[in-house]
Amino acid sequence: MGFYSVGAASHAPARFMQHRGRFPLMMEKGPIDTLVAAGDAAALVAYGAVQSVVDVLLSPIAQSQPDLFTQNLPVESPLGQGGLIALAWMGAAFAFGDYCPSTTRVLPAALVALLKAWLTSCVLVLGACALAQQLGLGGPGTSQAELDFVFGSGTVVGAWRMLCAAALPPPTPPDR
Repeated sequence: MGFYSVGAASHAPARFMQHRGRFPLMMEKGPIDTLVAAGDAAALVAYGAVQSVVDVLLSPIAQSQPDLFTQNLPVESPLGQGGLIALAWMGAAFAFGDYCPSTTRVLPAALVALLKAWLTSCVLVLGACALAQQLGLGGPGTSQAELDFVFGSGTVVGAWRMLCAAALPPPTPPDR
């Protein structure tokens, strides 16, 4: 017995064939708004890159004059954490079916979708960091710098999503 070829084998299990070509857990709400999805990922990775640069530039000042800062610890691997948050965020948004134009380009639906993905990604990323630290695998743990960075992701993507909802054309209703 060989491997099944997606779409070609008529004898493939019906349940498998029913879900071919899409993520089986994804709620069906319509077409995917690829511009907003790519923008979410880009905003979160850029957030990590900017945090890396800020940490490098301000670390000498933070160490010599810690009283100038409310938080003087650098974020551990912010670029990697930005990518991890992006994966968790997009995974949550896809799982909830929140990347369709009727959700991403219309207020208040855009804010509800934003909050669901933000809370889910925060729980997943901070939970993974805490678990890795508890198991002795290393990683950033849940220091105040990490908490601020992960929770700050909501404002970064929130600004992007508000721009999308304000500037992009609303979805057109399907032809009947």
